[in-house]
Amino acid sequence: MRKERQDSGRTFWTSKPLVGYAITLLCLAGVVLLVGVAIAGSYSQLSLAYKLQQAGWGFKSAAMAKNVAHAVLHMSAIVAAAGLLLFCGGMGWLQRFPRAWKVVLIGVLLLDLISVDHKYISVYDAEALFSENPLLEKLQQDPEPYRLALLATDQIHYDLASTSLARGGIQHLDMFVNWRMPGDEVNFATALHENRTRMWELCNARYIISDAKSGFALIKDPHFAGMFEPVLGFNIGLSARGLGILRPTELTPPQHLLFRFKKALPRAAFYRHWEVIPSATDMLRRLGDKVFDPSTTVLLPKAPGGALVGITNSATPIVTCEVVLNEATRVEVRVPASGSPGLLVLNDKYHPAWEVTVDGNPAALLRCNSLMRGVVLPAGAKEVVFEYRPSTLYVWIGIVSTALILLWGIIACASARHQRCGKVADCD
Repeated sequence: MRKERQDSGRTFWTSKPLVGYAITLLCLAGVVLLVGVAIAGSYSQLSLAYKLQQAGWGFKSAAMAKNVAHAVLHMSAIVAAAGLLLFCGGMGWLQRFPRAWKVVLIGVLLLDLISVDHKYISVYDAEALFSENPLLEKLQQDPEPYRLALLATDQIHYDLASTSLARGGIQHLDMFVNWRMPGDEVNFATALHENRTRMWELCNARYIISDAKSGFALIKDPHFAGMFEPVLGFNIGLSARGLGILRPTELTPPQHLLFRFKKALPRAAFYRHWEVIPSATDMLRRLGDKVFDPSTTVLLPKAPGGALVGITNSATPIVTCEVVLNEATRVEVRVPASGSPGLLVLNDKYHPAWEVTVDGNPAALLRCNSLMRGVVLPAGAKEVVFEYRPSTLYVWIGIVSTALILLWGIIACASARHQRCGKVADCD
């Protein structure tokens, strides 16, 4: 029996020599590819990541290079295993163990399915990649809330702001125009595109990131004298953990620069002077006017009511208010003691779903400076709370509740009908 199995296998091998040669070459190619990738993989990842970085992949370069190396290694292992299996099958060797090789094959397939997504989990370990980040450490030293802006919208700076800095809680001011932005943001960004410093000022962008050459040129520009000061020079490049933030050295001078914008408005400020401009277009034009000073005046689409009715404007400097809590759906602001009413402007985006209370009492939400939100404060106000409560949430709660009630009614009717049918059948 054993000899017949060997003869049948060899008969198949000799009857189709081209298939046999192809299987042999496939097996050898898989083994050679596996060995070659195993040897060259560890040496080629950094060079491949560097080339991907130069091509504009930014922080994705290291993960991309590692994925490519793992994919090629995985493919070569599968090819080698498949070729070896076919070769052994063609020679008739597997017929000696008809069950064992099937168990081995199922085990290999299960192992492949289990490990297929392992590389995606282990490649991009953000905690390890950005555990030592001098840029993030410097930014986190500022206790007041602020935003970060980019002087250039290239891919590497955008990846930096949206990965390592975002994980550190640094808000990124993404105000260049794209089709995903709401219409009011597009209009705001378009109107202030030629006056970037005014946009940074209104949006609480206290820190700017750019390449070192452009950053130092802006700092030394006489038109912006005294507006900026350098904070940290750094490099973005390859380290032992992949792409990350590197400290400059004597051999590698800083290629990127973090600098502070001194004219940025605080996140929350108390105003005593306002202008009413009903037209949205005229308001945007006024915001971009170099004569306009947003550090003393806030623009409103209509006259404020409440405690400001009949109050005379006074062009006095703003008073910074303390942001006690700054969450995505709730912001709490502590207002310094004031003997006169005024306006609190929170430099966060306006949306009608936001609700505001002043010392626990509901108040009217105002649209300020075209895009921000605010509220009228009476004299002596101490605490202001903004809370995001979208009406769609209550709509969905109502829909789900109605659906559950209807489902319960249908089940109850079906159960009652089933019981009646059962009683009729018993009577029959």
